[in-house]
Amino acid sequence: MENQVSFITRLKVRVYLGALAAGVVITLGVWILDRIVQDTNPISSGYLPVLSLFYAIPIYWIWKRNEKFIRYFERIIYTATVLYLLGFFTYSVLLSVQTTSLDLNKFFLWMVMLYAAPFLMFSSRTATRLSIGSYGYILAIGLWFLIRVPKNANFGQNVSVIFQVLIANLLYIILLSVIVNLKDKVVEAETRSMLMDQLANTDPLTGIHNRRKLTDTIVSLIRENIPFSVILVDIDRFKSINDTYGHDAGDKVLQYFGTELNRILRRGDLAGRWGGDEFLIICPNLGTGGQSSLLQRLNTIGTDLDPRVVQPFRLSFGVATCTESDNMQTLLKRADMELYRNKSGKQD
Repeated sequence: MENQVSFITRLKVRVYLGALAAGVVITLGVWILDRIVQDTNPISSGYLPVLSLFYAIPIYWIWKRNEKFIRYFERIIYTATVLYLLGFFTYSVLLSVQTTSLDLNKFFLWMVMLYAAPFLMFSSRTATRLSIGSYGYILAIGLWFLIRVPKNANFGQNVSVIFQVLIANLLYIILLSVIVNLKDKVVEAETRSMLMDQLANTDPLTGIHNRRKLTDTIVSLIRENIPFSVILVDIDRFKSINDTYGHDAGDKVLQYFGTELNRILRRGDLAGRWGGDEFLIICPNLGTGGQSSLLQRLNTIGTDLDPRVVQPFRLSFGVATCTESDNMQTLLKRADMELYRNKSGKQD
């Protein structure tokens, strides 16, 4: 779950950096073009440079990936964007009351941001509420315009424009709400599936893979004819640790070994608890040199430990390399026999 949250945050950082940079370019570009064509709309001429600053200033903090700042940034940027869009819409409507002809062509180009922004930044419930609020404002201003505008030859066209704005805005809300809800359900299903898979393949005590995962991996490697070796690892005198220091001490040994095991393995190796105090390591393409190096690293795990934290321990190994005639049973039997030979000179 933590990995998923981290991934989502990293994804947000990438999206926001791109969106902010694009926002700065677009707002300044529109402002410059309005100056060239001598557009006198005070909302655009006065607010667009301010909006570009709202987009530009947070880039540094977002680049630094300050998650707390991202949350504040979402609220500030959303508010600034909505105020501009609704202000632009309101000014256009007020101006049209005087000219008796409603022109919302520019607003049509940008009004999707009223609804895309909240569904991108917030939860689906919050985004829906914010979108309905924006829609309610547009509806109120549109109805006010139809009441105030003279009933002249342009009245039918004005009604058509208002109707199209209201329908388009409503469709944006419905479509985005459906898309986001579907996305949330897919993410929830994937998260649940990942959690169930993790629970099914993880040893609850050590947090590493369990016998089921190890068995599935061996079967898959044999079926795909991938060369690999297995190392069966046994903790020497583990029963003595339990009897002398208690089962809590034994559990600490198992947990410590599981953590250290994952730390020293090569990329591509797989380790898990086979049962009791036995662990199994699956090593694709493990040559003689790699085997010797890995066994040396394994032998250092249980030594030089503080007995007040974890009881020191030693290990025995049984190594077997899979051949073309092997199945899982014959492979593990050879590893178990070698482990037994290595332990035969030691006392439990």
